[in-house]
Amino acid sequence: MYDYTPEDLQKLAAAKEAIRMSSPSSRVYVGCDSKRARRGTQIKYATVIILHHDGKHGGSMWSFVHREDDYGPANAPKVRLINEAYYAVDVASQIVEQIGDRHFELHLDLNTDPRYKSNSAVKEALGFVLGMLGIDAKLKPEAWASTSAADKLTH
Repeated sequence: MYDYTPEDLQKLAAAKEAIRMSSPSSRVYVGCDSKRARRGTQIKYATVIILHHDGKHGGSMWSFVHREDDYGPANAPKVRLINEAYYAVDVASQIVEQIGDRHFELHLDLNTDPRYKSNSAVKEALGFVLGMLGIDAKLKPEAWASTSAADKLTH
C-alpha cells in the first residue's frame, strides 16, 4: 500500500466527501502514470481521482504524486508499469465505498499494440485490476485519466 502523506490523506478525504455528495449520474475515474527521471535513479508516479459532476458538467481532480528509487533497466519498463496499476488500484480501493452505483473507470497508461514497450505489462495489470476490483481497466487510447491528466503531473 502507498504511504500517504498527511496532505494526501486530506485530499483523499475531500475526494471521498465530494463523491459521496455528488449525484448518482456523476462519473468517477482513477488513473496513474509514471516517468523515469532523466538520470534514471528515480521514478515519479502520479495518480489522479477525477469526479465528472453529473456526467456532463465540470469536474474535480485530486492528485497524489510521489517518487521512488528506480532499480530496473531503462529498456524494461514492466515493473514500473505494473506499479502504475498497483497505485491506481490502491487509490481506487480507498474510494470504492463512496462510488456506489456511479459510473467508475480505472485507466492505465498501457498500450494494446505489441509494438510498444508499454504493452509488456498489459496481461498482468489487467489481471491485477480485475482480481482486486472486479472491473476491466481502460487502456490506451481510452485511458485519458492516465494518458492526459496523470501524465501532466509527471513532467
